Amino acid sequence: MKSIKHFLVVAAIMPVCSYAQDIIVMRDGNIVQSKVAEITSTEVKYKKYSNLDGLLYTIDKSTILAINYENGEKETFEITELQSAKVETATKQDASIKIPVETDANNEDLVKLYSTPIEFVTEKGKEKEAKWVLWKYGVAQNSVLSNKDIEISFELRWSNPCCQYALLICNKTDETIYIDLDKTHWVDKEQEYHTYFNDKKQTSVTLGERSGVGVGLGHGIVLGGGTSSATTTTYFNNRYLDIPPHGKAILSDHDEVVTKKGNAMKEEETIELSHCENLFDEYGLKRGLIRENETFSYDEGGTPYSRDYTIVYTKEEAYSTYSETCFGIYVQQAFGWKDGDGLLRWPISVGSTKWVNRSRNREKILEVWMKCFRKVIPNYDTHLLLGAAQLYK
Repeated sequence: MKSIKHFLVVAAIMPVCSYAQDIIVMRDGNIVQSKVAEITSTEVKYKKYSNLDGLLYTIDKSTILAINYENGEKETFEITELQSAKVETATKQDASIKIPVETDANNEDLVKLYSTPIEFVTEKGKEKEAKWVLWKYGVAQNSVLSNKDIEISFELRWSNPCCQYALLICNKTDETIYIDLDKTHWVDKEQEYHTYFNDKKQTSVTLGERSGVGVGLGHGIVLGGGTSSATTTTYFNNRYLDIPPHGKAILSDHDEVVTKKGNAMKEEETIELSHCENLFDEYGLKRGLIRENETFSYDEGGTPYSRDYTIVYTKEEAYSTYSETCFGIYVQQAFGWKDGDGLLRWPISVGSTKWVNRSRNREKILEVWMKCFRKVIPNYDTHLLLGAAQLYK
């Protein structure tokens, strides 16, 4: 079976015109001027138009979006072929054997590291209702953060209030590990199930304006259209996250695409493609939950918010076997925070008079948030798993 590959389809709107050669339109946006010799069920063979007496090249059919032949005919290669391959792989995995994995020796220390309570700096008086709450998350005692194959760690992101931390997966083996995002999931306290893959979820972004008639390829992809200044980009979710030997990967990161530039008075318009982790819906919280400088502590059974994660993976491309590791995160402490309003002024804090794309300025934004955290957590360390939410009337 061929190696599992991520794919990102980028299709540019191209003007309709006649060619003296076959034009192969790749899914990454590149164009190959060629003379197509043969098309099989999985491959396309061609010669470069600039050297018809030269070598015969072979490319994977799944990397091709369309071919415009010299006689004016067009042939498109729908994504359904790729989806069919995924269904075949998923069927194999459903019939595969689960292989238990031994917990590694450092697992207990990691759970303890993330679950040790902290002290918050308090000021006099608790008479005011807090406008913000600062959460300190803990890890459930029965969690497996480290087994013989992989190790889970947490990384503060704060690209956006909806994306507060990310799950970092480290491959501890000498083999490639494949994370199946269709099986990998988390369950909240209300027992709602959330997977990391949805083959129907895709985002098409069109920039600029165009005129003329386009040729639709499905999934939001358009070719042709006469004169055009627009570009349509279609992003597809990836089912498999492959981690090379001794490599690391983030399970799901915050990613957004700018559709309209902003200015000093207006934020950029963006479309969010994916998110990091956020333990709860912060926008649903009401004032009166906690007072300024007040601290609440919770155990696993009494916590207001929690998540249970299951990471499903294999070291075999055929998915004849698979393994999984499970861990939980919960709100361990809550602090009534009056300085959280400073977080809303991050565009000015990073030295810019413009609202800028968050994902491109992650490090600067994170620096602002960390400065706020250190004011109330004297023993702040980068391993601390923190969250924050604004409380509304």
